[in-house]
Amino acid sequence: MKKIALIPAYCPNEGLISLVQHLKKENMEPVIVNDGSDISCDWIFDACAQEASVLKQMPNRGKGAALKKGMRWIMDNEPKDSVITTVDADGQHDPHDCLRCAEMAEQHPDALILGTRNFDGPDVPFKSH
Repeated sequence: MKKIALIPAYCPNEGLISLVQHLKKENMEPVIVNDGSDISCDWIFDACAQEASVLKQMPNRGKGAALKKGMRWIMDNEPKDSVITTVDADGQHDPHDCLRCAEMAEQHPDALILGTRNFDGPDVPFKSH
């Protein structure tokens, strides 16, 4: 099964380039949806396009619309038995954890796998609990 990391992105920083590289090292295929980002971000998407499929939707329509666009593209262009993991463009998801979710999905093809983050410690903002 092909493991795909679907990344909706609106005005990302250069950390997206590093995220794509780390996902590739985990044998995941990144698919990025540029959700109406400013042209100042074009260089980031161009750099990512060397190792990822980059889609564009204009104007910005929100994360949900970007995910739908990406899912439609994946269904039309990738193997039907692909495993899709959604990943935030800001780097808050560890690429290894994304792989772990994809592997769990492979083991349970009829299930929806949801990853949760473990927030412990005094420095975690209240809204993140």
